[in-house]
Amino acid sequence: MPDKLRLFVDMDGTLAIFNPISTLEELYEPGYFEDLKPQYNVVDAVKDIIANHPDIEVFTLSAVLSDSKTALDEKKSWLDEYLPEIDEDHRIFCPCGEDKSQYIPGGIRPTDHLLDDYTNNLTLWEPPAKGIKLLNGINHTKGSWNREKLSFERSAKDLADRIAGIMSGIEHIQDTNLRLDPQAKITGDIIPAETFDKEEATFSYINPENGSKNYLNIHLTSAGWDYMIFDSDFVRNGADTRPAKISLKETVRAIVKEKGVALNDLALFDETVLYERVLQHEQKEAKEHKMTDYAKQQILGGNDMDRNQ
Repeated sequence: MPDKLRLFVDMDGTLAIFNPISTLEELYEPGYFEDLKPQYNVVDAVKDIIANHPDIEVFTLSAVLSDSKTALDEKKSWLDEYLPEIDEDHRIFCPCGEDKSQYIPGGIRPTDHLLDDYTNNLTLWEPPAKGIKLLNGINHTKGSWNREKLSFERSAKDLADRIAGIMSGIEHIQDTNLRLDPQAKITGDIIPAETFDKEEATFSYINPENGSKNYLNIHLTSAGWDYMIFDSDFVRNGADTRPAKISLKETVRAIVKEKGVALNDLALFDETVLYERVLQHEQKEAKEHKMTDYAKQQILGGNDMDRNQ
């Protein structure tokens, strides 16, 4: 039986959104790595590969500050929360600044692939293996990597399928960094024409005011085109209705234009994932409120009981 294809996935800047720092000391502060927000498209793409591509074995491969007391444990905790599908045997950590390829048990194979946001890591990886650069909206400013490139603006399903296609040798993709080049289109039909023939669609885009990702969900009702806008934490921060006599495409164009965003800036997003994230946020909020109310009830109830006794 031939060996499985192996995908090694970087964490900081790839699976997790790397927070800007002003001093190196901030990296050593407890909670820094554990509190990094996930790059949901990439995390969900990895989950999809694990679930639907049994011919690919997935590992995480992350550099760690060897002199930090908390970094390694925090990265493990982060994976426990966001990617528990990857067990301990498939989590590889190496010291910061060293060649990642030297820490693969048994060495790297020609069919191995590294998904990483940092060109130097990818350059050291090939040959004999191959690299895929993740464009995360802030990297690739010098254009130093001229081989496979995938934008984080792709949907999770699309990312997963494209990674699998590259690994199997049937696809060669060089995306453009949309955040750095807002008028550019990602290679391939990210928003197929038939999307605008449907009665519901969900898109992601970068908010030009703060550089964060926002989400637009729009669907047809008896009242017209109802739409909702969610921020990067999946909190709703806008909703309205537009007349149904205007097409979906023109309605979307008008909505995002008010936000300073062009139609070409949008990427198709899976509404099922959006609903899941919104629900998770609402459940978390409800739980926090419930805990607060419960604590208040216990305090007040305890006082009442004391008075009754």
